[in-house]
Amino acid sequence: MTALSPATRFVTLAALRWFPVGLVIPVMVLLLQTRGLDVASIGWLVAIYGIVTASLELPTGGLADVFSRRAVLAAASLVGAAGSLLLGLSTSHAGLAMAMALLGAARALGSGPLEAWYVDAVRRHEPDADIATGISRGQAAEAIALAVGAIVGGFLPSAAAAVWPQLSEPGSTTVIALSVPFLLAAAMLVVHAVAAVWLLDAIPRQ
Repeated sequence: MTALSPATRFVTLAALRWFPVGLVIPVMVLLLQTRGLDVASIGWLVAIYGIVTASLELPTGGLADVFSRRAVLAAASLVGAAGSLLLGLSTSHAGLAMAMALLGAARALGSGPLEAWYVDAVRRHEPDADIATGISRGQAAEAIALAVGAIVGGFLPSAAAAVWPQLSEPGSTTVIALSVPFLLAAAMLVVHAVAAVWLLDAIPRQ
């Protein structure tokens, strides 16, 4: 993996990070409604996510300098995986609220370390290199991964119900068809955490 350029690593990790987000976007509200939440309760859950993200944005900003950007990025993905898993499986309001808080914490942890690593990695080897082009490619990769994830996530529940008809039964059961995108998202975030440790390890910290 040491042969991969910083730009390739950056684009790869950016895409791996946002594909799981795309998976759950089309089905999140449907899952919460199936779990018995009304629109107001869903709004409160979204508020919990926003409050936690905003509250931790600054406190977590310095963690990358203390523990390395690789470690913080991997931690963000693992916390996000826990939140996605809990959101897909929980049948209680408290569990769903905890899941949204974990996702908010993951968003705060994951805000910035990959981009900062990329800038430092490029400038270490080429001080006058064009950073903007690489950042733009990473953003494009994020958008494509998000779109592809949303398409896949939209089809997953019906596909899962076709294979396992028992998943189509709503109610208080832990795993339903709408849970499947969240379970896959959790697995993909674990993959992202492993990839972050693997791909970012080749470039030492400053």
